[in-house]
Amino acid sequence: MHDIQQTLAVATEHHRAGRTAEAERLYREVLAAAPGQADALHLLGVLALQSGRPADAADLIGQAVAADGGSAMFNANLGHALHAVGRQREAAVSFARALTLLCNAGEGWGNIGALANLIRRYDPDSRRAAAAEVDRDYALGDVMRRRSLLFHLDGDLRHYRDLVAAVLAEPEGFTVPSLHYAYWGMQFQLYRGEAVDGDTGAFTRNELHGMHRLLVEQTALRYGVTMRLRPVAPRDPVRRIALITNQVLGADHAPSVTVLELSRQLQDEHGCEVLVVNANAMAVAPENGFVPEFAYNMADGFEGVQSVAVGDGRVRMVSATDRHFDAGKVGALVDQVAAFDPDTVVAFGASNIVADLFAATRPVVCLPTTAGYSPSLARIVLGHGEGDSPDDWPVADRGRFRPYTYPAGEAGADAAGRLLAYCREAQTA
Repeated sequence: MHDIQQTLAVATEHHRAGRTAEAERLYREVLAAAPGQADALHLLGVLALQSGRPADAADLIGQAVAADGGSAMFNANLGHALHAVGRQREAAVSFARALTLLCNAGEGWGNIGALANLIRRYDPDSRRAAAAEVDRDYALGDVMRRRSLLFHLDGDLRHYRDLVAAVLAEPEGFTVPSLHYAYWGMQFQLYRGEAVDGDTGAFTRNELHGMHRLLVEQTALRYGVTMRLRPVAPRDPVRRIALITNQVLGADHAPSVTVLELSRQLQDEHGCEVLVVNANAMAVAPENGFVPEFAYNMADGFEGVQSVAVGDGRVRMVSATDRHFDAGKVGALVDQVAAFDPDTVVAFGASNIVADLFAATRPVVCLPTTAGYSPSLARIVLGHGEGDSPDDWPVADRGRFRPYTYPAGEAGADAAGRLLAYCREAQTA
């Protein structure tokens, strides 16, 4: 055995140095002495693949996998060989076996992500076969990683439904930051159009909205938000408006331009006192094993309370720059809004968790920045375009809908006035 390992070490050095003929001779010498030796079969197969002989590579590495199926490297390289000969479904399954072995060993996202992306280039049937392979042998209890990984592989919304069902069944089994990170992970993948199978609209209206509501409730409960808030009676006229946005990124980000211009118009043209709350409440740091890993941007230069120039005017903005959705960040935001004591809260953008924390105690109006159903707890939820309709919304939510046209670029001439009218209506909605 010592001689075999020594010979393999020398052969590998030749292989790395490009002396392929000498490396092949030594690999075959090992196999002559120890037929079926897995490392020699694998390395000889890799050499064949590098030499443009993929069929030989698939045969040799396949024998190595048969001898040692627990090697992620063997399975991954078998996938490359099978891909090279056009056997895509088998290649996808081989990559999936390698991926599963790495997952079960606690590997980080880097290598797992690379294997997942190799699988995602194949046809839907091959991707489903790979996902089934992972699902069968996945050994860890991390529902966030397992279900998100399976969706990442085959795009089937049932995996996200299973994830949400696990959360709704036992929310105390997850931290608030973990729930928050998974929620935004699903939102982002759906926004990117990654769903291949399943009704995205139905999932958003039902399961995802249910998780949004749970996330708001769990945040309020575990972070002590309820104790910080007091109910506010309807006020007329509406003079103070807190306009809460998930993030402000600057002049190159259209929603940022719009929220600041709307605020300036409410202030300078309609006599309102406005506080823009830049919550940075989308996920900006990983909090669990959800895949693919991601983080939203956070703009430099916006921190604490400051006056921001908007056209010829200025608006007051408070920004939260903690990268984690923790009790300190949420509590500070809630305290800032409560101290401002707004007559109405405007949730700029759907899934606005910080704004929805106030939904039980103050009038909240949701101004979505994208079309479609908007997960929100606001009393009034505005449309995105004049042609929008709530006909496909859940029946219980349709009465909250009001028509509106989201301003493109700078806010339209009447956008602020119409928004203010809805803020007044929300007082008694």
